[in-house]
Amino acid sequence: MTRRIRTALGAMALALAAAGGAQAADMPLRGSLPSYDTAPVADWGGFYIGGFYGYSNTAINTGPTQATFAAAQSMTLPPSTVTALQAAASSGSVTGHAFGAFVGYNIQFEDVVVGIEADYTRQNAARSDSLRTPDSTGTTNSPSIYGPPGTYYIGQQVATARVQVSDYMTFRARAGWDLGYFMPFATAGVAIGRGTESNQYTALVCPGSTPGCGSPTVASLPWQRTVTAAGLAYGAGVDIRLARYLLLRAEYQGVSFSKFGSGPVTIHTARVGAGLRF
Repeated sequence: MTRRIRTALGAMALALAAAGGAQAADMPLRGSLPSYDTAPVADWGGFYIGGFYGYSNTAINTGPTQATFAAAQSMTLPPSTVTALQAAASSGSVTGHAFGAFVGYNIQFEDVVVGIEADYTRQNAARSDSLRTPDSTGTTNSPSIYGPPGTYYIGQQVATARVQVSDYMTFRARAGWDLGYFMPFATAGVAIGRGTESNQYTALVCPGSTPGCGSPTVASLPWQRTVTAAGLAYGAGVDIRLARYLLLRAEYQGVSFSKFGSGPVTIHTARVGAGLRF
């Protein structure tokens, strides 16, 4: 009996020793680091939306507006005035503030990011230019802005053309390069702009063919039309990821209308913005 007990106790001891050895083998070595699941690295893919503020330089040529006005009023204005307005050329630029919003969608292929983006820009870029034309004598056979039918001396003729760009939208493709928290990018696409072009003509009129009447009358002829134009949009910038869902942006955007109403308009804008990623 005693021998059987000793044999059983020995078998139990061997079993406990084997179990303890297996458990010890499963425990990490002293000094080793515990393992954690690595979280996936966030990329630039997905939808995003944001807003921006910018400062623009807008180049406008008012000469074509003068020529369009002259052609539309060629039966009213003196021939010498029409000729002078049709030959007018005046280019210049205006600066001002711009603001708006953007929305887009990106797809990432390893380090390359491609996508589409649309934005809306509100600004109030307007340029005016006045042209003084030579005095002339005109004869009308029907009532006109100068008065009843007759011969008039028309002096101090001034035509003031004005072109205004009020707002525009762009639809662009984007391509960028993932540098971690930074993504430089370039854009290209189309733009649609809205605004007005107008002209205000005034003159001092005396009856007869010679100047110097005692009380000349003022002749005035306003002209205006609404403009909707299509053009090209292009630019470059960098997006900065502050957090998984927050980004900052610094960007240059150019918009070129070969014919905004009567003449060309080009807009250069430097802007900064912020957005949310989804």
